Amino acid sequence: EPETDMDEVSAEEKLALCLAIEKAAKAADSRVWKAESAVSTQRASIHLKNSYGLDLKWNDCLCYAYGEPIAKDGDSTAVGMKLSCGTRFAELDAEEIGSKATEDAVSKLHGESVPQGEYRVILRNDAMSSLLRVFSGIFSAENVQQKMSLLGGKEGQTIASDVVTLMDDPLLEGGFATCPFDAEGSASRTKAVIDQGVLTTLLHSRKTARKQGVETTGNASRGSYAAPVRVAPTNFFFKPGEKDLAALMADMGEGLVITELGGLHAGANPTSGDFSLLSKGYTIEGGKRGHAVEQITVAGNFYDLLKNITALANNCHLPQAMGSTAFGAPSVLVDGLSVAGK
Repeated sequence: EPETDMDEVSAEEKLALCLAIEKAAKAADSRVWKAESAVSTQRASIHLKNSYGLDLKWNDCLCYAYGEPIAKDGDSTAVGMKLSCGTRFAELDAEEIGSKATEDAVSKLHGESVPQGEYRVILRNDAMSSLLRVFSGIFSAENVQQKMSLLGGKEGQTIASDVVTLMDDPLLEGGFATCPFDAEGSASRTKAVIDQGVLTTLLHSRKTARKQGVETTGNASRGSYAAPVRVAPTNFFFKPGEKDLAALMADMGEGLVITELGGLHAGANPTSGDFSLLSKGYTIEGGKRGHAVEQITVAGNFYDLLKNITALANNCHLPQAMGSTAFGAPSVLVDGLSVAGK
């Protein structure tokens, strides 16, 4: 069970943190004319028990805060965002959240489109996490058995470039989806789903494992005690590389950094892997950050993207929680995505 201080935190302290985030956001740049924020503390308790002697308990907690400032400069307006999560309220830093959110907002001002074409692209860590969240179902044995994934029979085969390792780690310290057992009471275990480009395993419950004649991977999941058992990842993330984002940009020389992907439900097909998504970001010119970019559409295929990743940065984080799953990625350098702009 993770250590936490959230039980001692009063409503007044949470409100004070909200106000401090908004104050820090406005102080960071005069172009911020409005700022919003939110703070939340959550507890969850799981208790699995049956007539065969199973008796498992796990308590979990989560604190998070975010700032969302609006920057305005002339006729250009942009919204920024910074989210910070953890298990301890004291670790939520109002100054960092506010200033980083404002930095994000200001960086998007005066965005313009780019000419249509094929680009080398860096998908920033939060954008890559979003993409993994949308396409995570392709690694589920349940989806494979229902013909909703193209990875059937691909175990042991190379499905990604050799720099790609995709982890499912239910025992990750401080992870949002950390738990020593799954929804069926099976022991959780850490595994590389993709290991240096090779698909080593699909994610299984006992039911899907029995169908395939393998052992469960401990990935049974259910939304509540009354919900059916499904297959889902836990702490699901791409293993980071060694370079920082600036070094990745320098290596790329010319191209685009995508910071935001929109229309993820309408513009992505979770079975075929195809996506066409409204995007925002900025240009890279001579290895350095150029101008803000908006009103573009980035298109590709997730299965192809895995093969075209040439480098991963060292800035992995797991901010994207959904039910009993947390998704994370570092920034990744991808060769050849289609961009529709001007």
